[in-house]
Amino acid sequence: MCDLHLKPINSINCGIGGDRTQHVLWRAEHLSLPDYVGVVVLLCGTNNIKHDLPHDIAHGVISCGTRLKEKHPHLTVIVVGILPRDGPTSKRRSKIQQTNDVLKMVCWNQGFLYIEQACHWTTSSGELNQSLYWKDNLHLSKNCLLYTSDAADE
Repeated sequence: MCDLHLKPINSINCGIGGDRTQHVLWRAEHLSLPDYVGVVVLLCGTNNIKHDLPHDIAHGVISCGTRLKEKHPHLTVIVVGILPRDGPTSKRRSKIQQTNDVLKMVCWNQGFLYIEQACHWTTSSGELNQSLYWKDNLHLSKNCLLYTSDAADE
């Protein structure tokens, strides 16, 4: 599935499930990106929610982007806000929102682009859109790609 979506746009996926920002930072420090890579999309931090404070999570994400820019100054860094998890009143959901608020502000100051998750990830009452998630309310289903593609065409 990754090759189907990434190969035509000269992209690579360096993500590893379960990674925390510390792991992504290690890869940013040790990975040498091919010259054709001009954009890095960072979607990390969700695995830090259980252990870290929102400000620290956001700092970890920004550190990853900063390190990549130091090594590859031509890169454009796009930070994607952490996607919602659990119910609308859960502690994790609140930490995710707080982290995203910090990310949004810090990205602007760092010259990074910030993309907020779209409204279709949750229902109008704040519940997760179950058609996009597996039953664990964390991992995205393949429907996510179809739904996102259809929404982009509208």
